Amino acid sequence: MQQLREDRAEETWFTTISYWSDIETMTAFTKGEPTKVHHLARDAEFLVELPERIEIHRILIDERGLR
Repeated sequence: MQQLREDRAEETWFTTISYWSDIETMTAFTKGEPTKVHHLARDAEFLVELPERIEIHRILIDERGLR
């Protein structure tokens, strides 16, 4: 997992990246659809906007060997 932080003039944005071996593992962990957002109880209190979906990207080139 990686968490990135961008400090802007009026707010701070965070991006969290988690790495999974495959979609099947993600599906088993989420007990269903891996792109469904599971908000925490206080998300609306802390987030500027609530994400509507999870983005899934495949690593095409990994020159740092993070896999």
